[in-house]
Amino acid sequence: LVGDAVSAWEKVFKKADLELLLDHKGGTLLGRFDPTLIRVMMDNLIDNALHFSRSKKSGLPHSYEGVNVRLRGENGKGIIIVDDTGIGIPPTMRSKIFKRFYRGRDIALTNSAGLGLGLTMVRKIVRAHGGSVRAEENPSLAAHYPVKVRGARLIVELPIS
Repeated sequence: LVGDAVSAWEKVFKKADLELLLDHKGGTLLGRFDPTLIRVMMDNLIDNALHFSRSKKSGLPHSYEGVNVRLRGENGKGIIIVDDTGIGIPPTMRSKIFKRFYRGRDIALTNSAGLGLGLTMVRKIVRAHGGSVRAEENPSLAAHYPVKVRGARLIVELPIS
């Protein structure tokens, strides 16, 4: 399901001059998932990352252009990690981004349209599957660009069988 979603977005990312990478070294994760809802969840995570990521024109090193989706299995959980190269999410806003109609104060910096519903839907879908979702700073960017570039990491944890 995750791979299908990533594949469906590849042309959009190419047109935006961004990379979309999938790392699923953790193999296939099996669980009781509603495939339609998981696809909606993935589409919203990827679309959000697309809107906030920096393109090749941003001047970042090549390895920091775009979105990286990783799939892992740990301790009975399927973990989906979506890293972007955008403006990041300040710690005080990380719980708020999942609230309906919430749009960050730095949204004007991104040319991003939206109603603030995508991550709300992600949270509802994840909870309906018995999981959790949280936002963090993208550590690979923060280590190299402590002020100008933060990037975001969204982590979804779902129970697997």
